[in-house]
Amino acid sequence: MNRKYISGVAVTPDDDVTIGPTAGLFVGGTGDLEIEFYGGGTVLLENVPNGTFYDGFCVVKVKEGTTATSVIALY
Repeated sequence: MNRKYISGVAVTPDDDVTIGPTAGLFVGGTGDLEIEFYGGGTVLLENVPNGTFYDGFCVVKVKEGTTATSVIALY
């Protein structure tokens, strides 16, 4: 990880809640991660392992298709 974060917030997947833009994400529990990027577009990352950092991900929403747990938005 090449970035230092100044805060983090637990995220509940919700299509209607804006959480960002973020500086990254942490996934604490294995599962799928459906995210909407700041620049537009949605992607489903399948089978994300527990303990994964996504450094530099500029995310605005963690969508309801997410099955991963303990997702933290990093700022």
